Amino acid sequence: MDAHLRDLRYFLAVADELNFTRAAERLHLSQPALSKQVRGLEATLRVQLFRRDRRQVELTAAGAALQGLARDLLRDWDEGVAVVADAAAAEARVLRVGTLTSIGRDLYPAGAAIKLLSEGNAAIYARPGIVCIPVSGLEPARLAIAWRRGDRRQAVRDFVRACRDAAAEG
Repeated sequence: MDAHLRDLRYFLAVADELNFTRAAERLHLSQPALSKQVRGLEATLRVQLFRRDRRQVELTAAGAALQGLARDLLRDWDEGVAVVADAAAAEARVLRVGTLTSIGRDLYPAGAAIKLLSEGNAAIYARPGIVCIPVSGLEPARLAIAWRRGDRRQAVRDFVRACRDAAAEG
């Protein structure tokens, strides 16, 4: 059976941290689930990747060899996926842009809260217990754009440039 990319990512997290608990936290997994996945990878490869005891985790020679290979393989895979995504995006020329305008569901059930809300959204949240009070004298709101680090799609770069140009003109 072949190893999965996910298993290599899990292995690398443990290899980098040399601690299953910290690696599990970094991966947003439970420590027992991470340990099970690493044991499965070891069974697939028929090698022990880590020496473990209650106090420390160390890479075996096989683990050290896999660490460099896995890092290169995952970097190449991620770059390849980005190239494919770039090609698909260039062909489709579609960029989805979203905004976040809600007050957050955790604010209005959880008790007293104060939230600045655009005037156009005040009617959306009008309900018993919520009071919208107009505020004056504030500077205009600032718009921020965010995108994934390393996103090389031309459509994203064009959108960011257009936003910067519009901000410079305004």
